[in-house]
Amino acid sequence: MKQCYTSYFLVKDPWCLSPHALNGSLWFREKVLEQIITEAKHVLAEGGFFCRLLFGEAGVGKTAISKRVFSVLEKSKDSVQVYFNSRMESSAYNVMCGIIRSIIPSIPRRGVSMTELFEVFLDAINGKSALIILDDIDWWASTKNGMKLIVNLSKMKDRLRNGQGLYIVMTTRSAEVVRRVTENMHPLSFGVTRLEGYSYSQLLIIIKEAVVKAFYKGCVSEEALKILAREAAEAGGVHEAFKILMEAVGYAEEEGSSQILRRHVEKAICRKKKEEIDLPKVERKLNRKLILKAVLEVLGEKGNATMGELFHAYSRKCMLMGKRSLGRTQFWRHINELSRKGIVRVKVANRGRKGRTTIVELAS
Repeated sequence: MKQCYTSYFLVKDPWCLSPHALNGSLWFREKVLEQIITEAKHVLAEGGFFCRLLFGEAGVGKTAISKRVFSVLEKSKDSVQVYFNSRMESSAYNVMCGIIRSIIPSIPRRGVSMTELFEVFLDAINGKSALIILDDIDWWASTKNGMKLIVNLSKMKDRLRNGQGLYIVMTTRSAEVVRRVTENMHPLSFGVTRLEGYSYSQLLIIIKEAVVKAFYKGCVSEEALKILAREAAEAGGVHEAFKILMEAVGYAEEEGSSQILRRHVEKAICRKKKEEIDLPKVERKLNRKLILKAVLEVLGEKGNATMGELFHAYSRKCMLMGKRSLGRTQFWRHINELSRKGIVRVKVANRGRKGRTTIVELAS
């Protein structure tokens, strides 16, 4: 094989290893998907209320299933469909506003009570059945008001018209959220589907399939794939395996290697374990400054930007300083903190099959 001195000779399409690509793929979850779609169709056609809770660790297929349910059922003209990724929402009020804005974007941001929001929602669906996907509910559902929102949604069955259905899918990693839902909701109004982690053999198949799409043929050794599958089975799941693999690309590049070998993956695993220790206080302050500087520079030049554009600008600053950037989830939280302080404004630009596009702009 030709000697490779840059990752571009190894990596064909890195997007195939991103969370967005993975969340669109289903591995070994076809039966669960079929059961949920059948259940949802029944509720939406016959009327009533039901909530399906998908519970499991990261990387077990919760988001992939919920998105597939949405894509299968979104074409129906007889029902309203909402997909809302609520990962970064910290309040039940914002979640309810987000659900409604997915249907009618013009809803006011303030001055409407939670009780009024439920009335607005009923008016918005206008007698039609509704499918609501609430992805990643852990942050807000663990609060008192969050659980109250879930319970009040279930009580809306008494306000639905004859034949009108409300089917909700929620995804969570929190056993505490599952426990509280079980304690507060009527046992006939919800069900919990627990998704166990993939086995070593399943993970090996998943990783191999993704590597075929992401890398040029023969650029990842069989031994490296097995080490990745073993690490994924023991800790972290498939998402973590692909983070390690992309880290291993860097080690292979440093050596000028034409192939990602076992030693490259083992180095990446060692680095990951070292970095699991929390960042020192000084490092956290530096990251806040870099994020703020990147945000002000980009928004000062363009007026507004997507979260992806801001994250890219921040990551570039980290790279120029020789610092490792935060992950997207932590970056999201810092942007939300800037929003709460009134420095920036976060808004939904449009809706689509994959959810929403989030735009950030300077607060006026």
